Formats: sequence, structure tokens, C-alpha cells
Amino acid sequence: MFTGGKNADPVAAELARMMVECRFAEVVERTEDLGAEPDLPADRAQWRLALYIRSVAFVNLLRYDEAEAACQAVLRSADADGDHVARVRVLGYGIAAAFLQGRVDEALGRLDEVLAAAEAMEPGPEQTFALVAAATTTGIIGLSELSDRLISQVVDQVTRAGAPEVIHPGVMGMLHALMVVRRCQLAIALESRDPGRAAELYRSVLRLAAREGCDASAGGRPAALFRAHHAFARIAVADECADLVIPESSGPDPDPLDMTTEIMWGLCRLRLFLRDEQSRPAELRAALDLGRGLTELASRLPTLVLRAECFRMYLAVAERGGDALLTAMVEERHEAAVHELEWSDRLEWASFSGFRSTTMRNIQAG
Repeated sequence: MFTGGKNADPVAAELARMMVECRFAEVVERTEDLGAEPDLPADRAQWRLALYIRSVAFVNLLRYDEAEAACQAVLRSADADGDHVARVRVLGYGIAAAFLQGRVDEALGRLDEVLAAAEAMEPGPEQTFALVAAATTTGIIGLSELSDRLISQVVDQVTRAGAPEVIHPGVMGMLHALMVVRRCQLAIALESRDPGRAAELYRSVLRLAAREGCDASAGGRPAALFRAHHAFARIAVADECADLVIPESSGPDPDPLDMTTEIMWGLCRLRLFLRDEQSRPAELRAALDLGRGLTELASRLPTLVLRAECFRMYLAVAERGGDALLTAMVEERHEAAVHELEWSDRLEWASFSGFRSTTMRNIQAG
């Protein structure tokens, strides 16, 4: 998807640039009129590539029914032509589409197929983006630890390879940003049951962020997402935050990436508020309003760890306010969110049979 070179298809190259810049709605609009599957094999390959990118954009816009429809169209065409690479490409993002439509076994089967294929590939762009797809979608469906492992593996491989001629210039920044996001969200998920490991993960986020050019290499909205998670990690390890600038809320965009960034900055504000043991009534009211808004926003996203954390922070603010009824109501919602998150953890480490990939067999073996 993000490969370049003299023979790159110009339409696919344009769509790839748009994806790197997270212009998902524009990708959907640009691919609206792909038409029926072409007759010539070369034209079919380009059609599949554009439809695959359209499917990825749908996943990022939480439009899972449409993502799955595009995924199925690519799979039918790829299987008919024996195009294994196209099949693996689209299945990587089809994991989330299937899982969030309630087809858990199918989602796990797709994940296993993608990982098995990636393990068999030679190091290079196709393997990189198969693993990126698996890391991204496992993070979406709540498998935070597996997501962190996969994206860490990808970053290490790409860093060692040092092949800018085959990797889009914006991709390394995206990988660093995604690594920080996944590591930070895994730490959030572990705070209550393994605080020591969570603290080490937060410190690793700060070490990642300190890498020269890491922040600067991720432009636009990926950089904003990166900075929000970096700030959250600083606050979580009780870093001196006098120089920390938290942007004002601009109102959530329908795009999940902007919604996630908004949530993380809001959680930063609530954590700083809770640090101060002396709060004025106006500050408490503002924190309560923020907590309520964040839980409503998080409920629109599939990211379970953020949903649970928003309710946890809102509960802490409600307890400080002393409103027993509100506290009881938020506590109940928090417990439900934690239960859902723990269910995803059990799913991640549950025992399944028939896995082909080494990664999934290792998970099965504990």
C-alpha cells in the first residue's frame, strides 16, 4: 500500500498519501466510483488495491458493515486470481470488521492467517504492513498486549532495515506514533492490576518519545495523537508538567482518530485536576462536566481501554464531589466497562485450537 517507485500506480499512490495523512473520509469519497471488477488481470489487481484501501478507510471511520463488504469483494477477486498478497492485505483490517460485527471466531481466524502469512514472508514492505494491519486491528478490538508486541516488532524491523526507498516517508512517523499509542494504552489497562509494570511501560513511552525526530516525523493528526499520549504518560509517572501545554478542546470530529486525541487530552486534564488536593467549586464543576463528556465520547469508540479509563477518572472526580447518587451510577458504569475490558483480556489469552501462526500458538501455550 505504501510502496513507491517508478512503476507505482498513480491512483494507488495518491490514495496511499491520503491514508498516511489520515484523510479517511476523502479516501472513501475518492474511491466511490471504482465500478465493477475489470476483465483484465492487471486492471483487476489495481481495482483490488484501491478497494482494499477503501476498506481500510472504512475501518478507521468505524463503518464496519461497509468495510466488510469491501473486504469480501477483494477476497472473492483475490481468491479467483490466486492473489495471496491481496488476500493477506485485506484480511489484516478485516479482523476488526468481523470482530466488531460479533463474528469473534472468524476474526481470530483472520488474525491467525495474517500472522502465519507474515511469518512466512521475507522482510520487506509487504511483511511490514501485514504486521501493521494486525497490530492496528488487535489494538482496536482490545488485544492491547498483542498489539504492542506486533508494532514493537515492526518498528525494530523497519529501523534495522533502513530502506527509505520502499517505505513511504510518512510511515516511520506513523509507526512511532502507533507504538507510543499502543504502549500507553497497554499501561492504562495494567494500572489497576500490575502498577509496577504499568509504570515501566509509561517510562518506556517517554524513552520512545525522546528518540530524535520521533515526534517531528509524524505529521498532522498522527503527531497530535502522539503528543496527547506522550503527555498522558508524563502525568502518569508524576513528571514535572509545568511546561506541559494542553490544547483547548476544539470539539470532537466524527473521525475516530480525532476523538481518541480529544479523549487523551481530556484524561490529561482530569489527572492533573486529581493531583491537586485543593480544588475550587468551579474547577470541580468543570471536571465533572469533562468527565461526563469523555465517557460519552469514549462510548462511541470501540477502544475498550479508553472507555474503562474515562469511567475510572469520572468516578474519581464524582467521589471528590461527594455526590453519592452520581458516584453510585458512575461506579456501576465503570464496573461494566472493566468487565468488558477483562473479557477481551481473557479472549486474548484463551485456549483455541487449530492455529497456524507461531504467534497465536505461543499465545495458546501461555
